Amino acid sequence: MWMSCLTRVYTNVNLNGTYHIVTYKIVTYQIVSYHILRYKIVRYQIVTYQIMTYQIVTYQIITLEIVRYMIMSHKIVRYQIVRYLIVR
Repeated sequence: MWMSCLTRVYTNVNLNGTYHIVTYKIVTYQIVSYHILRYKIVRYQIVTYQIMTYQIVTYQIITLEIVRYMIMSHKIVRYQIVRYLIVR
């Protein structure tokens, strides 16, 4: 099994002084054992954002339970959008 992850992070500062952090993640999972009906992925992630003088620490426990896959190519493509809304 291999995993390729592409992460894009950009920050928008609104007029009311709130920070809006949008993280785009394109994660591709490939399962070599295609006969498995269910496959569970648990990922622990600690992300620290340094914005001006504010430090934002987020702790994510991401659990992905895969119930569908392509039998021919044994490939699963997941597109995940994680949104953070931080008030100053």
